[in-house]
Amino acid sequence: MFDFVSARALTEDLPHIGEQNVRPASPTYGPAKRAFDLVFGALLLVPMVVVALLLLVLNPFFNRGSLFFVQPRMGRGCKPFNAFKFRSMRTVSGSVRNADDPLETDRITSLGRFLRKSRLD
Repeated sequence: MFDFVSARALTEDLPHIGEQNVRPASPTYGPAKRAFDLVFGALLLVPMVVVALLLLVLNPFFNRGSLFFVQPRMGRGCKPFNAFKFRSMRTVSGSVRNADDPLETDRITSLGRFLRKSRLD
């Protein structure tokens, strides 16, 4: 089931349930999915721009910092990229936290609390 030398699962030992029921994708599936993604992405872009502009206007009243928080993350192929998020906490200089440290809830702003509950952050 598991090869401890190479640290990988041996797939030939696993049951292949439903393997005979797999159908190849329709030739129209790819273009239809792409069209769906583009149309609904464009439709959702308009409300998201309105929300972003509203946050840009409200941010100075609730949060004394920049509108965006930039966080380095690891992407596909372990290539680092910067994720831009709406800031939901007050900034602190010189703070060092570990992954297991509790969340500093006193730093969350009232606008940030809304952003987190609505998952807009």
